[in-house]
Amino acid sequence: MKAKLSHTLSRKPSLLRVLHSTSPINRYNYLHKYNFCSKSEPDQKQFTNEGKELIEKKYESEINKKMKSLLRGEIFPILLLTVLGVLTYTFWDQLMNLSNFQRASDKEMKYIARKVATYLRYSLTAAKYDEERIEHEIVQEVYQQILACLQVKGLKSEVTVYSADDAEIYMLPNGSLFVSNTLLTSLTDVRQLIFIILRHFELLRLDYLSKNLSQRTKYGDFRREYFFFKSRYTGYDILFINYLTKTRYTLNQVRQADVNAVHTMKSLKCLNPDYSYSKSTYSSILPV
Repeated sequence: MKAKLSHTLSRKPSLLRVLHSTSPINRYNYLHKYNFCSKSEPDQKQFTNEGKELIEKKYESEINKKMKSLLRGEIFPILLLTVLGVLTYTFWDQLMNLSNFQRASDKEMKYIARKVATYLRYSLTAAKYDEERIEHEIVQEVYQQILACLQVKGLKSEVTVYSADDAEIYMLPNGSLFVSNTLLTSLTDVRQLIFIILRHFELLRLDYLSKNLSQRTKYGDFRREYFFFKSRYTGYDILFINYLTKTRYTLNQVRQADVNAVHTMKSLKCLNPDYSYSKSTYSSILPV
């Protein structure tokens, strides 16, 4: 072994310099290259303590880099989304109210109106007039003429005339019209019927119903009620019937609707009453 080492040192005079100046890994490779140690021996016996520390530091630095990149690229966004989700779920009603989302959209109002119209027609089965009766045919024709003259799309021209002690008229957001026979007999002119229908149409067009409904509900109450109504919970059908049929309009809202109705009647000649019924037949319901 001494002879081999002396031969190597004489052949490679830089061995001592390499052993003292290079890293432990280079020294280990150098010794293996010139067969100063067996490659079959376990590697940990070949490395000095300095080499082990160097490898451990390098491994730790690689782990730290991976963890930092993982935190920046994946964990932080996940934590941020989780916090936002929890806050949104906790304060959803307040956000709805602050963003004015407690108001029903046009699509939601039409859905509510469609369901309410079905409930109303079912509840008025005993008092509802047949479609063949002259009262129903007259109101139906007047209403269809108004919608055609105004070129309104997206509203149904469904009319229900029913018997009631009070003079009542309701126009739901989907266009369904409910008129009591008492209201019809109280009118003195066919143009009054046109004016009343136009007034309710303007109240609907100006979105006063949705505005008034939003003022009655706070912090997402409407959202909860709408969810229960849509899920067919008992009692919420009556609640929304009251919302759509017993909403009180302010004096300024009614005045604005009346002004618009009068302006519409004056500007559109197609609203002049011209029906196929004879004057004597029509006057038995509404005087001409």
